[in-house]
Amino acid sequence: MPSNINNRKTGRPRFDSKVRVGRSADIVILSAEARNRLLAGIAGIKELIGSNEPKTLVNDSAVRELVFEYYQDALVLLKEPHNAEYVDDLMYFFELVLWMGGKQANLTNAQIEKNMPDNLEGFIKAIEEVEGFEELFETEKESHDRLEKAENVNLHTMASLIYQVAREAVSKNTFQHIDGTLFPTYPFQKGNASGEIQLRPISMDDLDQLLLPQEKVEEFVTKMWQQREELSDLDADVLDVLCHIWLEQVNTPNDWAYADVDKLASLRGIKKQIRSDGKEGSYPKKARTSLLRALTHIQNLWLNVGQMEIYEGDKESGRRRKTIKKDVQSRAFIISDRVGQLRIDGFMDVQSFRFQPGVLFGTYLFGPGRQTALLSAQAIQYDPYRQKWEKRLARYLSWQWRVQARRSDYMRPYRVGTLLDAVGTEDYKNRPDRIRERLEKTLDVLEQDAVISRWQYDRWDENDAEQQNWFEIWRKATILIEPPESIMAWYKSIEKPQRGEHEARLPERTPSFELGASSLEPEDLARMIKDHRKKMGLSQIEAAEALEVAQSYFSKLERGVAKASPEIIERIANWIKQTLTDSDLS
Repeated sequence: MPSNINNRKTGRPRFDSKVRVGRSADIVILSAEARNRLLAGIAGIKELIGSNEPKTLVNDSAVRELVFEYYQDALVLLKEPHNAEYVDDLMYFFELVLWMGGKQANLTNAQIEKNMPDNLEGFIKAIEEVEGFEELFETEKESHDRLEKAENVNLHTMASLIYQVAREAVSKNTFQHIDGTLFPTYPFQKGNASGEIQLRPISMDDLDQLLLPQEKVEEFVTKMWQQREELSDLDADVLDVLCHIWLEQVNTPNDWAYADVDKLASLRGIKKQIRSDGKEGSYPKKARTSLLRALTHIQNLWLNVGQMEIYEGDKESGRRRKTIKKDVQSRAFIISDRVGQLRIDGFMDVQSFRFQPGVLFGTYLFGPGRQTALLSAQAIQYDPYRQKWEKRLARYLSWQWRVQARRSDYMRPYRVGTLLDAVGTEDYKNRPDRIRERLEKTLDVLEQDAVISRWQYDRWDENDAEQQNWFEIWRKATILIEPPESIMAWYKSIEKPQRGEHEARLPERTPSFELGASSLEPEDLARMIKDHRKKMGLSQIEAAEALEVAQSYFSKLERGVAKASPEIIERIANWIKQTLTDSDLS
């Protein structure tokens, strides 16, 4: 999607998009900001359509979503008294609208063209006759019911190993003093990833550290160790929420997202205060202060990862390919442009801000290296102190389910000891009975809150609880934890075909890919891909991820403007075969 388009899920307020003028305030015009946003959106639509005739792409999901996004503002500009300089853009936009409305009404191309206006006045009259324009998108919404069900109760966050390491380091506060560095540091070696995470003041990034006075360095060091003492699961919550908000809003990896502290409080499930008149007031000051403190901690997170594998898209084939390993140093998130009220003491009471991930996290949140997961919104809302176990285990399971989704291996048993490590228990040997009781209670709460579907012991004999060393035996026992149906449905598109008993039940041939499929015309392949994607209720990003190609290349395939290589066609065939087979087996 073009970089100059704002997603309709953006958190920016829209209350300032229209300005009422005139004595009776019955004339409505767009604000300058809204007008610029609209014109950028129309330019983005033109970029998507390119040299094609607009009417040929009225069923393109990306085009339809953008027309829907900017329709209300375009309608205001269409009716403004002084809009002559925008005639071409408005006529282009509303021609698309009338083509979409005409197709929805089952009109022929000749009928639509015959009634197409040639001036703005004609478009105003014609648009008034298009009833329920927003209902044109109901069919698309219905096809995404399964996905929306997951979105309503889950956040989109990062699924990379590096992110999991950073999140755990923050939540469990594992930063320590390491020889050779002044700042709180967490060195790690996990799988193929190694490096260190530091609390290092962002204000030092633009300074020559060799020229800093010693007292200034000591001041920075003292502040970072103070912040180290403040770290908690709340900081990990804010990390997850920032991932979610950024993914909601952006269209390119370089985009900034906008958020306000109230949005963070809302996602955390914090209740607003009730005023003396009984009406809803603001969020508690203590809660807002805690969130602002967490943002400060996060902007000071510095990541140094050695020999990290970076993925990027091949512009010619659209495939996702590995580049050479490289060392990466990056901030976790960059937070800037704070807006708020200046207090008497000189500090700002921040209300909103803009932010983007650093280079390292951005690699895993957007583009061919994208690795995202669904995290239950309930995990964010659990109390970071009283419900620490529930919160941490929900995070851990979210990450595990994303890893297991590739092979649909959700029922792999977990060792009790692994789950205890995930929640970070301390001194459990001195109170084994309470530890077992607490873990089982945690799983019960997660099941009750629909974070998991169900749980049960896999390998555990209750008679062993009578033995003297029962706790060590219990730590080696295993537990089955089943994810909610919505989670498994969401990840359906990224499952890899599994060999075994299902293989014998595969259809001998998928009708869409007969012999000679490698010579399919781009238009025919585009129709197959789009039909199948919509049937499965997938977005372009999810389908591209399933095929391991760049989203921009997938978009070209679906529009019939790119010719697929035999390898890509084979990959598409396997994708369709697998999903059709799964449907037959279910």
